[in-house]
Amino acid sequence: MNGEMFWRMNTVKNQPDSATGEKHVPVIKVEGTCEKGAKVKVHVSVGEGKHPNKNEHFIQWVELRCNDLYIGRAEFAPVIMNPEVTFEMVCPGGDCTLSAVARCNMHGLWMGVLSQ
Repeated sequence: MNGEMFWRMNTVKNQPDSATGEKHVPVIKVEGTCEKGAKVKVHVSVGEGKHPNKNEHFIQWVELRCNDLYIGRAEFAPVIMNPEVTFEMVCPGGDCTLSAVARCNMHGLWMGVLSQ
């Protein structure tokens, strides 16, 4: 386990090893238009399906935030669950920066960001 990675928030910018980041950074996709009061579906996948999913190495959970406001969290069991989730939310209006944080049991926290 890389202690430096495990104890900080990792992003594409602060982790130059593209192979590690490629497997860990949450990818956020929005279905719908984020206008005030509109309901949208926000799909979050970790590493676009490239992350291992074994008992010894897996994604434990994913959280979603909008402008740093906590939206929700999904937890995953290894082997039998893929680290993908769809959240349904009501848009607050104005600029909405969506961020997702995923926790890998071996490589710590990873954040992906999408500005709307």
